[in-house]
Amino acid sequence: MKKLLIFLSIIILVSSCKKNAKKVQIDKYKNITSNFSTEALSKDSIASIMKNAVNYYTSNGEYDRITSIYLSLISNDRYAKTYIDSAYSFALKMKAMKNDSLAVKLLSSILDKQPDYNIDGNYLYIINFYMKSDNELYATKIIKEVLPITKSKKLKIELYKDIIDVYTDLDIDMLAFQYSKKAIEDVGDDPDILYRYGDISYKIGKRKYETKDYSAALFYINKTISAGLPESIQDDAYLLKGEIYFDEGLYDKAKIAFNKVLELNPYRQGQTVKTAQKYINEIEDKEL
Repeated sequence: MKKLLIFLSIIILVSSCKKNAKKVQIDKYKNITSNFSTEALSKDSIASIMKNAVNYYTSNGEYDRITSIYLSLISNDRYAKTYIDSAYSFALKMKAMKNDSLAVKLLSSILDKQPDYNIDGNYLYIINFYMKSDNELYATKIIKEVLPITKSKKLKIELYKDIIDVYTDLDIDMLAFQYSKKAIEDVGDDPDILYRYGDISYKIGKRKYETKDYSAALFYINKTISAGLPESIQDDAYLLKGEIYFDEGLYDKAKIAFNKVLELNPYRQGQTVKTAQKYINEIEDKEL
């Protein structure tokens, strides 16, 4: 029994020594980032320490520590240019390993430091991550940085759609409208953009009508009609246009708009048609 206790004590002691040794090694690199804020070490020394630290943390699978080191380097003007490519390569490695949060942290930091850095089309990867993690406003920040340097029309359309959707979800319709308009000017009449443009314009127009700001309401409703999309609300748009003219006493123009509602609904079904017909009847009664 006594020999067994001695044997167990030795095992515990050896295990404890190993743990302490590992702890000492971790502590050796724990404060590596503090060296970046001083000029006490040369760039070559930093490079050597950095290499050893990365190798160590890689062997232990502590990728979050490597990410923190790269983030510190990128934020430091003295080292950013030297290590930004390495940080980008490591970000791609994290993406491949499905460590999305670490990859996005690095890619975002790279873009913050150098907005025109070529991240090879990974913009949507970053944006989608923030959209899914309910950090939508940060996604708009990335989009605004990326749009001016994006040459791909296809990518631009996706970026515009994302930023429009973010502002729409947040009920910031005026910004959604502005980016819809900007998108059309930039990429042309893309159906998905036009759909958003028409839908947002109608919402704003209806809100303006409710506050009796008729000129503004008409402006936005005409945008919906000119967009031609969404098709499902074109009759609603003409109905609202007719109501604006009706309230202003412009009955001839109102009647034209209401008749357009009937044209769009040849089977004369639905509440929108009934409302339009009611207005037409009222106008005709006034003409008698």
